[in-house]
Amino acid sequence: MSVLIPTVCRPQGSAVGVGRVLLDGSRSDRFRLSNGPNDPLALSHPIRTLEHMFEASTAPEPASSVTEPRLCSGSFEALFDQLSGLVAALAECGVPADSSALVGLRAQIDRLSSMVAEAEIRFDQAELWRDAGSGSLRGWMADHCGLGRRAATAEARRVERLEQWPAVVQAWIDARLSAAQVDVIIGAVPRRFVALFADHAESVVDIIGSLDVTNTEVAIRQWVRCAENADGPEQFREPASGLHLDRLLDGRFVLNGQFDSAQAAIIDAALRDFDVPDPVDADGRPIGETRSLAQRNADELLEVCRFAVAHRQGAG
Repeated sequence: MSVLIPTVCRPQGSAVGVGRVLLDGSRSDRFRLSNGPNDPLALSHPIRTLEHMFEASTAPEPASSVTEPRLCSGSFEALFDQLSGLVAALAECGVPADSSALVGLRAQIDRLSSMVAEAEIRFDQAELWRDAGSGSLRGWMADHCGLGRRAATAEARRVERLEQWPAVVQAWIDARLSAAQVDVIIGAVPRRFVALFADHAESVVDIIGSLDVTNTEVAIRQWVRCAENADGPEQFREPASGLHLDRLLDGRFVLNGQFDSAQAAIIDAALRDFDVPDPVDADGRPIGETRSLAQRNADELLEVCRFAVAHRQGAG
């Protein structure tokens, strides 16, 4: 059923205002898996639009491309070697303590981060982290990308949200949005409005593209308030916390649950307090195979439960 609810807009000559758009409540399409760097038939040239960027193009090359060098000629490995060489050269020469140089360098890092995020979306959709022995994208980021527990959780959450907001990803890649603006959107839009925001993403991006981070947050929170005004009581409530412990036929158990942010913080703190480090030798080198994040979490939870059982009232 289609309904009209207010959403964020910016009238001529004003910073942020409120308009009205038609909502049908439908969920926007997520990224579709396509031919990418991990597929056996990788493409040899880029296609700019996101929805067709992994389809082969049959359009003829412009005449000027015959003589002009192609920026994206060659394989990813060759381009990555060039990037590594540039970074090494910067490390040797040093970055000048100059405002324009630092701003420009940060802009390039931001653009590169957008490309990494887009690739991680495809990586997660295909569950390629399983090939690396991880149980989730979060675990893969912690085990293979050198991220801490909190950073891995934040990065995995960003990928999960952006997977459903292709317009935001494209705007980030095109440098119409910054990483800070993307993080504002992810942090301000509640889980219950993720699908709804996907329907509005293109128009919202057009509005906030020229705003700074502070005004972007004002605009997004205004959008959230408008969405809440159209909510009924049953939609406003966040899903209730819950935990399921299911026994499999082989006697093993599967633990699955979800918690609100306050409960999750308590659980995370308890797991960190009961963390058991991997054994190391006299030189500080790990002994045996290093545990994955999922294995460490399981060991920490087991230690918490052992402590609770040993210290419960009446325990001998």
